[in-house]
Amino acid sequence: MRGENKVKNSLAELQQIFLHDIYHGTKNTSSVLNSETSKERLEIYFNNTQLTLIDLLRSLYPVIDKIVGTDFFNTLAKKYVQKYPLINGNRYEFGHQLAPFLTNYLPDQLPYLSDLAQLEWAYHCAYNADDAHIMTFEKLQRLANNDNDFNLSVHPSVQIILVNYNVLDIWEAHQSNTIEIVHLQQQLYKILIFRDVQNTIHMKILSSASQIFLATCSQSFLTALQTIDMENFQLEFAEYMVKGVFTDRSE
Repeated sequence: MRGENKVKNSLAELQQIFLHDIYHGTKNTSSVLNSETSKERLEIYFNNTQLTLIDLLRSLYPVIDKIVGTDFFNTLAKKYVQKYPLINGNRYEFGHQLAPFLTNYLPDQLPYLSDLAQLEWAYHCAYNADDAHIMTFEKLQRLANNDNDFNLSVHPSVQIILVNYNVLDIWEAHQSNTIEIVHLQQQLYKILIFRDVQNTIHMKILSSASQIFLATCSQSFLTALQTIDMENFQLEFAEYMVKGVFTDRSE
């Protein structure tokens, strides 16, 4: 039994060394391999892994790729992969730290890229979020009338981000082959990103009323209504209901 545990521990350690080699370009595994070509083979693993992760990052951040160009994106992607390698096989989570990475990687150049990375990652999360039963007007009215403590939950796809630049304008300008000129504006605001009932992703700047309502409705629907000026919020609320921003947890 002791011998078996030793073998297992040695194998686990070897696997960790191998993973470090293919993600960081080191050659530590070659010392325990019986092959003169082990270093070259490790290099093949390393290069293929790097290219795969760079392409994955590019697919998650297509607008940033367009803005900085292929060569520059490849450079920053290599540095990102070295700092945040994929270590557990879960490709869904890979790339989520690009926004803070860009804040440090580009402190003086293109300062809005970090905000744009937030937006593109939120798009990715909204697109891949779980489905849920949509709240209807009829069900909402019935629940609100029968329960003073009724809570209104948002759809799993709902993402809200805080940005410092007009990155939504920049993102929209890069959705066609002909890119329109966008004047950069430094402006603090929140953006709502969600997937509607037709699986279309929507992104819009949140009004102050929307911010307050979405922040409080999950604690108390009636309190949320009393906190805002509902007369000015009616159209926004109706849009959210129709497009499936809120879910019915009773289903």
